[in-house]
Amino acid sequence: MEAGKSNSMSIFSSRGVLSTMRVVRATERVLCQVRTIPKGKSFSTQVTEQEEFAVHLKAKKPVVVDFFATWCGPCKHISPVYEALESKHPELTFLKVNVDDAGDIVSKYGVQSMPTFLFFNGKDPEPIDTLIGAGEQQLKDKVAGLKKLVADNA
Repeated sequence: MEAGKSNSMSIFSSRGVLSTMRVVRATERVLCQVRTIPKGKSFSTQVTEQEEFAVHLKAKKPVVVDFFATWCGPCKHISPVYEALESKHPELTFLKVNVDDAGDIVSKYGVQSMPTFLFFNGKDPEPIDTLIGAGEQQLKDKVAGLKKLVADNA
């Protein structure tokens, strides 16, 4: 595979779940991204590399990041709420960072509890707000606040 090229493969499971794997060759290493998409739902981009994370922050679009772990009960509980917010707010970028797969990103932002949500305004690489825990209403309020902040500054 040539540098900068990507290959994708999609697979449907018997339960109607679509898994997409994208492999991108970037200079000397291969980056692999796997997304699982429940049928009929949107999906967040799962980021594992610091470089890819930085690209999303530089895109001039507000970003909400969910730091989660697959073994975390509260993370599983809040995930459908996060996905619903993503569907409701296409003007925001929603990312997911698995803390077990992205130690450099976790360390950079000092994440110690899951779930942790960071909110970026699309201008600065530092978060403007943080939510620790799986509070549904608090997450909805923080996303609404980010959307309002961006609209007020436009």
